[in-house]
Amino acid sequence: FHNAVLCKLRPGVPILALYGKQKQLRRVGIYESFCKKTAAVLLATDIAARGLDIPAVHWVVHLDCAEDVETYIHRSGRTARYHKSGNSLAMILPSEEVFIDKLQKHGVTLTKIRVNPQKQISIQKKVQSMCAESQEVHHWAKKTFNSYVRSVFLQRDKTVFDVNKLPLSAYAASLGLLSAPKVRFLKKAEKKRGGEGEEEGESDEEDENEGGQKDESEAEEAKKAFSALTDDNDDEILVKKDSTAMDSMSTENLEALQPRQPKKKAKSKVAKAKALLKKGIKVNTKISFDEEGNVETQEGAFDRQPAAALVDITPAVDPAKAGGIDIDEMQKDMRDRDSEDKVAAKQRRKEAKLEKREKRKRARGEEVPVAILGGQESEESGEEYEQEQKRHCNSLQETEDLAAHLLGDL
Repeated sequence: FHNAVLCKLRPGVPILALYGKQKQLRRVGIYESFCKKTAAVLLATDIAARGLDIPAVHWVVHLDCAEDVETYIHRSGRTARYHKSGNSLAMILPSEEVFIDKLQKHGVTLTKIRVNPQKQISIQKKVQSMCAESQEVHHWAKKTFNSYVRSVFLQRDKTVFDVNKLPLSAYAASLGLLSAPKVRFLKKAEKKRGGEGEEEGESDEEDENEGGQKDESEAEEAKKAFSALTDDNDDEILVKKDSTAMDSMSTENLEALQPRQPKKKAKSKVAKAKALLKKGIKVNTKISFDEEGNVETQEGAFDRQPAAALVDITPAVDPAKAGGIDIDEMQKDMRDRDSEDKVAAKQRRKEAKLEKREKRKRARGEEVPVAILGGQESEESGEEYEQEQKRHCNSLQETEDLAAHLLGDL
């Protein structure tokens, strides 16, 4: 809570937090980051009181009174490391001033300091606005309050730590809370000690007795109303019903008095399938439509008929195959479609090869014959193409013979 609030206030100094609920890798990362910074503030619990060697710590501030003198010495030992100077500041409540005498007995002297009022800045209103704006911050403030009170309550030295002497309302206001939250374990402790706890216990018993009497009266009213509903008198038309009982009875009492109906057993899949077959409903039938609006059914052959001409779009299926798909027919249809796809793919490959060949001829500057589709013209163009190919071959042969004759003369 304190880390989140101080980070939102942006004091101009990096603020880090180190506490026991963090994982080991997280704690190590925060420790190393704090050691590398030239100026920073580390908010830590007693987990950082021992075993940490942090260089160049100028101030150690004890926001809470230490558990004992040894803990105070270990806390203050984080500063003034190895021939270096440092300062330690302890904030002690009036109820905890006994701890100062214990420190003096162990040779630790403290000097009382009063803060200059002109340099004090109150952040209470800002913290209250944060709690009002954020439900999460408000929840953290309550948890912080309860944790602090519990930690003081569980301390061994009761001469220093007394929960009843804590200014709980002022502490709650410093956390941004409008009033001090209820602490349950304090009430239980007061009941055990007696005194005021006994009076509270008596009041609680009275409340329980009153609650029990109310429950009994509500039960009697419910029984009365139920008897009025279930009265089988022959002269019930002439008898005036008691409407006050019905008005006072709640819906919860009516629900409690009504008998529970047995739950229906859920049907299995086999039973549901048998019920569908008895009704003549065919399941697992698939109907598909093409681009022209014709119906294609998945059962048997694909009869392409106009949708308007169809009266019964469901195909005729054998009774033995009702409610399922014929696997053999589906496999046959898949094989037919596969062969058609292969033929179409082969034709596309041929067309692609011809197109590439024509492109190469155009690139070389050769004439590309144009095929005319359909009729006698296409046949004539085909014959002309064959004759052109023969003439081209003859010219090549003559060129080769001439070259051979010249080489022979040489």
